[in-house]
Amino acid sequence: LESQWHRDWEEKLSSFCKIEYIIKNEQGDCKRADAFYLQGKTAIEFQHSYIDRDFEGRNVFYESLGYNIVWLYDLTMMNVVDKEDGSFEILENNAKGFFRVAENPMNLVNYPVFIQVRGGAIYRVSKLDRKEIQDSRKSTIRFFTPDITFNEEEFINGIKSQGGVFLSKQYAESNTPKGDSISWLWKPEYQRMVVRNPKLDMTILIYADGLYMNTDNETGCITYRYVVWNEKSSTYSKKSDKFYKLSYENARARQWFLLRAFHKEK
Repeated sequence: LESQWHRDWEEKLSSFCKIEYIIKNEQGDCKRADAFYLQGKTAIEFQHSYIDRDFEGRNVFYESLGYNIVWLYDLTMMNVVDKEDGSFEILENNAKGFFRVAENPMNLVNYPVFIQVRGGAIYRVSKLDRKEIQDSRKSTIRFFTPDITFNEEEFINGIKSQGGVFLSKQYAESNTPKGDSISWLWKPEYQRMVVRNPKLDMTILIYADGLYMNTDNETGCITYRYVVWNEKSSTYSKKSDKFYKLSYENARARQWFLLRAFHKEK
């Protein structure tokens, strides 16, 4: 049976995804994706209960059709402790199949594997370690290192974005013109846009008159303001009125993706 967490996520994506979408290949084999984003050719799997072999099977199936896949595991009932070294500590619950899947480090390298923890934060896990403990808990502590952190709004917008951080490295390198960049995300009908680069830990607001490109379609100059997500109003707000100039290197850095676009008034 599907959990309430699972059903809630399907509802959140139902405005732009096909829910419980059956996909068939030429051999007649089929899989039912929890959600499928047609425009981005991306299957999203929400995993609350145990899964092991089907993880690999679904990845192979979707990739054979040229589709992308995003895995989101439910760890919302588990406490996560933020460590000083940037890692996170979590007490293992053996009923969660995430840990078994993540023990193969290549799964974390080749596929976008995310977890949602208590409080709603979503992490893409890049590394997982374990440590046996002998105290009264008699359990296992896991240490995971995230390379990307989202709130739910950012995660959903990340799925909508073409490319972005959800695709495999191989796909991004072969399909993104000259790598992900801010200038590539910009469209003429935008008045301003909010973009994020998890590697640089930057979420910024860019205005139409603060971005231009030269004739070779290279980034010329970008000015921006820092913004933060306001949970109460569900909007992005300015950290200050100060403008900054983005360096060419940062503007061209990979893994910029669009969080929100504000269109020009017609």
